[in-house]
Amino acid sequence: MDLEAKSLIASHAANPARMLLMVAVASFTINDMLDAFLAEQRARLSESTFWRYDGVIDCFRSMLDQYAYTDLDKAEQALWEKRFNEDELEGSFCNTFGPEKITSGHAEEFCGYFMIRKVMGPQDMINATGTVLKKLVAWMVEHDHVDPETAKAIKLTATRAAKLLPAAEKLNVALREVTPRLFDDPPVVVGPIHELGPATISRVEPGKLWFTDDEGTEYGPIDVPAAATDIAQPGWEIGWLAIGQLQSAEWRILEIGFVYPDI
Repeated sequence: MDLEAKSLIASHAANPARMLLMVAVASFTINDMLDAFLAEQRARLSESTFWRYDGVIDCFRSMLDQYAYTDLDKAEQALWEKRFNEDELEGSFCNTFGPEKITSGHAEEFCGYFMIRKVMGPQDMINATGTVLKKLVAWMVEHDHVDPETAKAIKLTATRAAKLLPAAEKLNVALREVTPRLFDDPPVVVGPIHELGPATISRVEPGKLWFTDDEGTEYGPIDVPAAATDIAQPGWEIGWLAIGQLQSAEWRILEIGFVYPDI
């Protein structure tokens, strides 16, 4: 936004009604675009594949409607708030703004957080996230709904997500396979249980992981299945991790949350 536009917004900031005159509901909204994309996919895909596409796109709409308004400028937020307060469905982000409001940051949040933390859907749908997003951005380029720089960044995120989201789920499964057994036959933990909250994988060796907390303190090595260390990568995060030491001084995972790959 140039200096003149910023000055104009500032001069209208004290008068919300005047701010609303500066922006308008898009004639072709994000929902219009996503509906058009899905209509084309329905014509070419098998029913089972289409429903995975439909599920991913529905999640993308939901993420944009819940979070994308925070990236709006003051005039756009004034319009969104007015419409949303009048009718939450009709006034949603995706029913108000056009495709140009989709950013590469939205793609990163969608793949790297939302689909892992917020979506309780079939794993095959979640694993398809990167593929569907990559197809969507290619379609947006074809129909001139996105600028080249944004498209390139979204495609990069989608490509990484197509590989890393399935890998992160496999790591989560491998780690959870050992964690529940600890509660069936709980070990004697010596000393305090360390609840790390978010923890980052700092080192990986066959059958062993090290984690750091948000203060940079490293814990480990922690014995885990070889299947886990075949997948795990330094820099990946665990949303919640509780660990403790046995009498033998070995570390064990006691509780574990979602795995967030570095998308």
